[in-house]
Amino acid sequence: MGMVDVTELTPGQILESNVVTPNGRLILPKGIALTPSHIAFLHKWGIARVQVQGDRDEDKEVNHELLNRIENYLAPLYACNDMEDPVTRAVYEHAVRRLLARCSSGWIIPEKEPSLPVNDGQLLDSFFAGEFSLQDLVKHDVKLASFPDIYFKIHKAINSPKSTAHYLAGIISMDPSLSAKLLKIVNSPFYGLKSRVDTISRAVAMVGLNELSTLALGISAINAFRDIPRELVDMRSFWAHCVAVGVLARHLGKNFPELSREGLFVCGLLHDIGRLVMFRRLPAISTEAIIYAQSNLLPLVEAERDLLGFEHAQIGAAIFKAWELPEFIAQPIGGHHQDDCFDSLLPAIVHLADFIAIAMAFSEKGSLIAPPLSARACDTVKLTPETLDEILPQAQEEFETIVSAFFAPGQS
Repeated sequence: MGMVDVTELTPGQILESNVVTPNGRLILPKGIALTPSHIAFLHKWGIARVQVQGDRDEDKEVNHELLNRIENYLAPLYACNDMEDPVTRAVYEHAVRRLLARCSSGWIIPEKEPSLPVNDGQLLDSFFAGEFSLQDLVKHDVKLASFPDIYFKIHKAINSPKSTAHYLAGIISMDPSLSAKLLKIVNSPFYGLKSRVDTISRAVAMVGLNELSTLALGISAINAFRDIPRELVDMRSFWAHCVAVGVLARHLGKNFPELSREGLFVCGLLHDIGRLVMFRRLPAISTEAIIYAQSNLLPLVEAERDLLGFEHAQIGAAIFKAWELPEFIAQPIGGHHQDDCFDSLLPAIVHLADFIAIAMAFSEKGSLIAPPLSARACDTVKLTPETLDEILPQAQEEFETIVSAFFAPGQS
């Protein structure tokens, strides 16, 4: 059809080419089927004309139906949020675009309601309901947690004044799975290095000793949680969500040079560790919380508070303090659902990354409803729709690469 005046666009038309600003910023990608919100977005940016494909009636009907199905799929995620909020709306628009692109690549929108766990009597809690505290749960799990030896060796090396980069590289290289994951991340768009890194020693030199150590600690901590009931949670989806939060946290913090990029990623990667403690020690209550949240259209964190009096973020912070991990990790983990913590950068960043990851459906079997987006967190991080336009395309690319590093063939 060629160039069309923006005032004449109709929902369902498909962009023939990218729409960019005069300085080259991408506004909408080619191949996207336009929604009313996209058209309003073009007006907002002052775009006069765009190039669209032919507008056969049958094409419009198919694309309009696809848009409706995607919007119906996304709608429950936003049940507790204000769609008039500019940042929330912008996240939603990016989510629509992401799922449209996935559909064009063969992804099929799930037709059924999300499956909920069922306790057939095999899921038994370590405590009786109402007869334990947060401190009891943490104390019990710290005693039983089975961390891999590599975790303790890295932790000891990092805290030893005699440790060298060569020595630490040797420790990490002893674990083939950890080494492979680290090298894949270092060679991914996450770092954007010009030459390929083939050894851990080279990775230490290129990325830095402290930075690579932080990544290694975060990744090795994951191995402490391999005994979660499969009936309760899909661990691949769980970690996919956590990877998304880590990648998004890293991008949200890029304008704050005082923050470590690797530290931000690890804070995001491990932000829901407390939920894994619940799954392992309180599988029956966790099942009840998931069903309660879905039935009442509540974020899972609210269901946890209603049923337990505390929630997974508090458990995670307490566990990390007991494991003697750095405070900069424990603080955002414990505060990413506490609005009164969002004057601090790290909790605010992890909160926003968590919201975006859920609201954009990075994990199909993750949280069913996004927690309310905090205006205070947006102010602290200075998050705007324009910021999202800048960070989300690259964040999505990094997410796909790092997920593949975590779940390569033969890895769990």
